[in-house]
Amino acid sequence: MGWKTTQNRKKQQRAVNAVVRWMNKDIYNDPMWKARFYIRQIDARWFSYEDDRRYHQLAVRLRAYDRKTGKTYDMPWYTLNDLTYFWGYKIWREMNDFILDSGVWEEEPRITYENTPDYRSCK
Repeated sequence: MGWKTTQNRKKQQRAVNAVVRWMNKDIYNDPMWKARFYIRQIDARWFSYEDDRRYHQLAVRLRAYDRKTGKTYDMPWYTLNDLTYFWGYKIWREMNDFILDSGVWEEEPRITYENTPDYRSCK
């Protein structure tokens, strides 16, 4: 991962898809969450810069989901480089905040590796 400079929309979209798949795969295989949380792209915009119309950027809107409670969180608009720079730090931070705000740590009984329900078979 790193800074992307391509002007090809399809290549930029594929890079975004790779980041989203990577995030979902890590949560899917996490022994604590077992696919309880995931994200999906809900919108995309292809725009050019005001100062130079030759350069374009893809901006996407992502939504985080909690399978147990049904809660969702719409993330702000991110460009491809926002998502890929520094190994996807911004998307990891957003997902971490969503998990913390979902109330998972206030649930009783307290969630542990042993009593975590497995959501990997859910659609």
